[in-house]
Amino acid sequence: MIPYIPFKDIHIGSIPIHVWGFFVALGIILGTMVAINRAKGKVPQVEIVNAGFYVVLFGFLGSRLLSLAETNNLGLGNFINPNLGGLSEFGGVVTAVIVGLIFLRLKRLSVPLFLDVAGPALLLAEGISRIGCFAIHDHIGKQTSFFLATNFDGVLRHDIGLYLSLVALLGFLFVLAVEKAKKLAPGNIGLISLAWFFGARFLLDFLKADDWPYSITRYWGLSLAQYLAIFFTVMLLYSIKRINRSDHSTA
Repeated sequence: MIPYIPFKDIHIGSIPIHVWGFFVALGIILGTMVAINRAKGKVPQVEIVNAGFYVVLFGFLGSRLLSLAETNNLGLGNFINPNLGGLSEFGGVVTAVIVGLIFLRLKRLSVPLFLDVAGPALLLAEGISRIGCFAIHDHIGKQTSFFLATNFDGVLRHDIGLYLSLVALLGFLFVLAVEKAKKLAPGNIGLISLAWFFGARFLLDFLKADDWPYSITRYWGLSLAQYLAIFFTVMLLYSIKRINRSDHSTA
């Protein structure tokens, strides 16, 4: 059992630093650094930075939209309402993928190579940023007796932020191991990384609480994020199959 100890702010002198924002920023920075390093000999490193700017900018917009949609609070007034907080990192990633693909098409850059560069970096960024979610305990799950449960007011519950972080970091190590062990056609590593991300989110959303204030709305038993995850996972698995079929036919 993990005790419920919210860790929302730290202070450097009189300057408060929000823990969630710190880990999100750290995840973005380290993920970008990994992507830049992986880009050597594959894609222009400067384009990683350029793409990162648009991906992060539109990613935050997408994360806000999905957060409001999942709690039935969509509306321009709510979008800019500072008292109605909430960001969905999953929504940010969905938007980032779409914006990233548009960027690559406009720049006429190799989509498979760029995916291989950015995919593992995304999992690392997700794993680090979700530490912030765990620190402030903002993804409360269903009641459980699982050994990693967090004690919320005397009730043991899944802490989804912790699981999202652990699964993403495990995925990062997994795709690096696959990349090192086997030579794959360009695009495979990136697609496997994204499939891991979306598949994990689909499964973990089943553990989210339905009896908590601001719980997500489910439609026919699934959240909006899960429907998006199904769509993207199917598309990614199809793309992996197609890439490998093309690679075998030209071998």
